[in-house]
Amino acid sequence: MVSEFSDDESFRQALTQHLHSFAQSWRARVPEGQQRKDARAVGDSSLENLAALEMETDEPGVLDLFEDATNAMVSTREITGRITEATEAVGVQFTRRKKELDAVKGSDDLRERKRIVNNSASDLEAFVGRLAVEIPQLRDQQAAAMGNVETAVLQAGPALASVDGGASLADMRKSIRTYREAMEGAMIPVSGFRNSTADMPRMTKEFNRAKRRGAAVLDDLLAQMHRAVEQAKQVETVLEGLTEAKVTR
Repeated sequence: MVSEFSDDESFRQALTQHLHSFAQSWRARVPEGQQRKDARAVGDSSLENLAALEMETDEPGVLDLFEDATNAMVSTREITGRITEATEAVGVQFTRRKKELDAVKGSDDLRERKRIVNNSASDLEAFVGRLAVEIPQLRDQQAAAMGNVETAVLQAGPALASVDGGASLADMRKSIRTYREAMEGAMIPVSGFRNSTADMPRMTKEFNRAKRRGAAVLDDLLAQMHRAVEQAKQVETVLEGLTEAKVTR
């Protein structure tokens, strides 16, 4: 190859230009992040164990999991609060519609009475739509809350009772108890509203459909709340056992 050039300097210049062109072409084809990764693989082979750790995803620790669980329980209470507000609002609407019906009770205007009843159906359908959005969010946050605590228990085992001298475990037990009791309390008015909705008289086909859908979505809400309460009780039992085991040691 050298014989093709008039002197060594010409050869070096041609070789330099060739390598420069190759490098530019490689940079154009390979993403910048991959370039750095490949460079590390070659240049830092003496740190292969440390480099291997950089490829792993760090697992959250007990305190991280407890923090995530607490945040999820806060979100759950916020969602439950929105559901309570929506339930109270549709109850106010029903009271208003009833007054409107009472005002035309002695009238022969069937069309007006039907209009008022169908307005009630629209109110109830809006409520159903709201709960259809809130219930899946409630489910996800409830699962995250108890799931993070369960993961902490599996990760740390009996040692969980000794983290922060047991303060974190004690705080989590209080948080779960408050969360469970709030959920149990919220179920009472929801159950009452569900029963009153199902007991409403059948008046128009629109209202009958809304009434069935209202009772159904409230059944879904009650079922989700019941699952959350039962899961919380199970987690409370496990945490109580860890606390008692620490005391007896």
